[in-house]
Parts: sequence; structure tokens; C-alpha cells
Amino acid sequence: MTEVLRQKLAATRAPKRPAGVSVEALLRKTMPRDADAAVSLDISVTGFQSASEDKPTLLESLAPTDLVYLVQSAEGARGIVRLDKGLVSALIEVQMSGRVAPSP
Repeated sequence: MTEVLRQKLAATRAPKRPAGVSVEALLRKTMPRDADAAVSLDISVTGFQSASEDKPTLLESLAPTDLVYLVQSAEGARGIVRLDKGLVSALIEVQMSGRVAPSP
């Protein structure tokens, strides 16, 4: 009897994470939702590139026009997301005029 009570009072298991789901698939799902919620922007993820670099190499590769922000996984692993000047320009255009101009 006490074993049954012990099991019922024990901490529950952590929720399962989707197995086999790629980072790109998660970004395709979450980024459009978050962009809509944060700035009413319709976006779609059409590409994804992942790389590991040491800090000096990363700092050298950053352009002054890049938008960079920190991300952290549920396990505590950290990374950065870097948006190039094309995407940053489009974001600004949408916020200022409500549309993206067809010019490059």
C-alpha cells in the first residue's frame, strides 16, 4: 500500500519533447507565430543554417547591420540568431510602410 502512495506522490515525469523534429522545422513553426504576435508581421522560414564558431571568429564575421539575439534551449544550451541586413531592412519597411518594396 505504501508503495502505491509513494508512486502517486512522486514527481511527475518531464513532458516529452518531439523526437526527430529538426531545428528548422521548429523555426518554421514558431518564428511566424512569434513574429505575428510581437509585431503583426507575416513571415516564413525558407532557410536555416547552423554553425559552431569560436568567439573571435564569430565577432569577426558579424556585420554592423546584422541583428543578433540570444536563444536558449530548455536544457540551458545557448546560441545566437543572426539576421542579415536584407531581413532587417524588410522588417523595418514593414513596420514603417506596411509592406516590403519589390526592389532588392
